[in-house]
Amino acid sequence: MIFDFIKMPDWGLIGIGVWLFVSLVVWYLYRHSTTKHRVGFKTTFLLISALFFFVFLFNRFEESSQAAPLRITVFPFINQTDTSSSISWESLAFSEILIKYLEQNNLEELLPYQLDWLIPAANRDSLTFQNYCLAFAKRINLDYFVVGRFLKKSPGYRVNYKFTQVDKNKIVFEETRQIAVSEIQEFSRELSILVADRMLGPNREAVLKDPWHSNAELAVFFNFKLFLLNGETKSALNLAPSAVNEDSNSTAWLNALAEIYLNRGVKKRKKGQSDLEDFQTAKSLLLKSLSLDEGDHKTLQLLAELYLANERWNQAEEFLRESLLRNRWDSKTYV
Repeated sequence: MIFDFIKMPDWGLIGIGVWLFVSLVVWYLYRHSTTKHRVGFKTTFLLISALFFFVFLFNRFEESSQAAPLRITVFPFINQTDTSSSISWESLAFSEILIKYLEQNNLEELLPYQLDWLIPAANRDSLTFQNYCLAFAKRINLDYFVVGRFLKKSPGYRVNYKFTQVDKNKIVFEETRQIAVSEIQEFSRELSILVADRMLGPNREAVLKDPWHSNAELAVFFNFKLFLLNGETKSALNLAPSAVNEDSNSTAWLNALAEIYLNRGVKKRKKGQSDLEDFQTAKSLLLKSLSLDEGDHKTLQLLAELYLANERWNQAEEFLRESLLRNRWDSKTYV
C-alpha cells in the first residue's frame, strides 16, 4: 500500500524536474557566491525543498481521500401470503437482478453490495422486517437500500418496493405495481434506472445489458440459488447441469457451479480426501466463463481462490490484481 501511495503521478515527475533545475541553479549561484551570501542560498534551497515536499504530500493525500462510492444493497423481496412471509426464488430474482443492473453504473460512484455475502451475514428470518433491514444497513455503513414485498396475484405479481436513505431514515420513493410473471427482469431494469437516477443524477452513460436471455432460464437459476441458500447442495447440483448445457454462455451459471466445486474441494482436502476432481471441474468451468467475459470480476476472484487453494501464489496474485482493476471496492478480494 505504501508503494502505491508514493508512486509518482505525471505532475509529480514534472515537479521533480522543476525542483532539480531550481536546485542546480541555486547550487551554481552558491558555488560562485561570496561566503556571506552562501547562508541565504542555503536557506533558499531548504525553503524550495520543503515547499515541494509539502505540496507533494498535500496532493497525494487529496487524491487518496477521494469520496468513496455511494453504497447500496437490495434486500431479498419478501414473498407475502395471507399467513406467512418467506424468501422464495422470486425474492432472490427481484433483488439480484436489480443489483446486476446497478453494477453496470460507474463503480467509482455507486457500489452495490452483493446478496451472496449479505444474506449469510444477516439474520435471515429477520429480513422480513423493514426495521431490521434499516438497523442492519446502518451496521454495514450503507447509504441506501431497497426493500420489497410481492403477492402472487394472477396473472403475475403485485409488487411493493421502497427506496430508503439510511442516514436520514427517509423513504425516498415508494410504489406498488402489478407485473406479469415474465416481467421480473424488465421490472428490475426500470427500477434500477429510477434508483441510480436518484443517487447519481439522470445524466449517466450506463448501457444496461440484460443478465438473462429468458424468464425460464432465470427461474431455473434462482431456484438453484435458493437450494444453495437452504444448504441443499445436492438438489442444486441436480438442477444445474441441464441448465448449463442449455445456456453455455452464462457466466453466472458457470461461476456459481465453479464455486460449489471449489468449496467442496477445499472441504475434502481438510478431511484428507482427494480434491483433484472437484478442483479440475472448478477450473474448467471458470476458464470457460473467462473465455466468455475476460473482465468478469467474479470469475477472476474465483480463479484467484482456486490458485490460492493449490498454493500457486503467482497465478493467484495475477488474478487478484485483475479482479481489483475491475472492482477495487470488493473487500473479499483484499481478504
